[in-house]
Amino acid sequence: MGTNQGVSLKPCDDHSLNQSKDHLIDLLAKTMDNRFGDVSYGILRAMRITNFRYWPEADRNANFGDSDVQELITHF
Repeated sequence: MGTNQGVSLKPCDDHSLNQSKDHLIDLLAKTMDNRFGDVSYGILRAMRITNFRYWPEADRNANFGDSDVQELITHF
């Protein structure tokens, strides 16, 4: 057993280490989902213009992305 910056450290078994890692990954995924999960409005929605899958066929929608570009301009 050792100490680091005044915190007592003790070894753990593989099971405890794996549980801690799984818990950390779950918390990180939940936090990322809370922050970036809803891309249906605002700046995250406007960023869809950077993905070619969202682009319409040529000449089908002359004003595609206009509002998204304006949203990005306003944001930045």
